[in-house]
Amino acid sequence: KVLDKINAIQTQARVKPAADREVDNAYNTRKQEIQNSNASTTEEKEAAYTQLDAKKQEARTNLDAANTNSAVTTAKDNGIAAINQVQAATTKKSDAKAEIAQKASER
Repeated sequence: KVLDKINAIQTQARVKPAADREVDNAYNTRKQEIQNSNASTTEEKEAAYTQLDAKKQEARTNLDAANTNSAVTTAKDNGIAAINQVQAATTKKSDAKAEIAQKASER
């Protein structure tokens, strides 16, 4: 009888799912920021999305491998930091603007 009561207790994981949600939120926020950027071309944004997806997957892999609350927190924090560092390049548009300005100043 006591064993049945013990077996009936279900543990609920709280730390990893919460960390996973935080990583997802950081990912979605950064993706929206990249999408809203007018300084990048579509191709530059696509390259950033690819990098962003890789960072999210890496964060999830590290979260899955974490076995303690402290390790989960570290994996989450490192994952969010890596996600937040992803930025779309802005070289194509800025180079084009610089070239236009150069041509205009030559006149």
